[in-house]
Amino acid sequence: MTMTKWLSLNADQKIAAQIEIWRKKRFEKGEEEKEEKLPFVTISREYGAEGPAIAEYVAKSINDAYQPTPHWMVYDKKLVEKIVEDHNLSAKLVESLTEQKRNEIDEVIKGFFSSLPSGVAVFMKTAKTIRFLASHGNVIILGRGGNIITRDMENGISVRVIAPFKWRVEKIMERERLARKEAENLVKKIDNERDQFVKSYLLKDVSDPNFYDIIINHSSLSTDEAGQLIIETMKIKSLI
Repeated sequence: MTMTKWLSLNADQKIAAQIEIWRKKRFEKGEEEKEEKLPFVTISREYGAEGPAIAEYVAKSINDAYQPTPHWMVYDKKLVEKIVEDHNLSAKLVESLTEQKRNEIDEVIKGFFSSLPSGVAVFMKTAKTIRFLASHGNVIILGRGGNIITRDMENGISVRVIAPFKWRVEKIMERERLARKEAENLVKKIDNERDQFVKSYLLKDVSDPNFYDIIINHSSLSTDEAGQLIIETMKIKSLI
């Protein structure tokens, strides 16, 4: 698919197109042929640190420079949950992996959640979907504990995007058109919700630097510079 055609698609169409390419590759190679390991990126971010903008820059830059098949795509909470909730998309994503790979992922996910209460089982499908996406590569996964869920996988890098509280508040004031106090409360609220999400489902501290390959302070770098830092790290690790 050409870049022009790819850019003309909406988010739903891009998901379907990417999964279809994975399915075709899987059936062309068969069960026994070794699967190609393509790179992936996970990005965890503080609220207001503009992580999504960096992710989109990285995907567009790689697509423009390398014209990969499939093209790189950013998967945020909304798009991951769309796959989880859409039976047709979910089934096709499962079909795109060999039975051996699916079994391997099942075992890893069971291991992640073996010591947690049964109530978190609802998150297991999301975790498995993230693992499926990363297994195929050419994806950037935003949030949802993606860096922890994929931490043992090769060919990926994990990124944490941070910024000072005041800087993030001003970004939210501008983006959401909020008064300072409202923006401050919103930043605190979302940060806490994200921290608690990872602690509740994965028993980890999302701010622990040991979970990341690189940590970027967006207040000291432009979006383009932050994106280039990620791309250069991928080059150093021979991922692109």
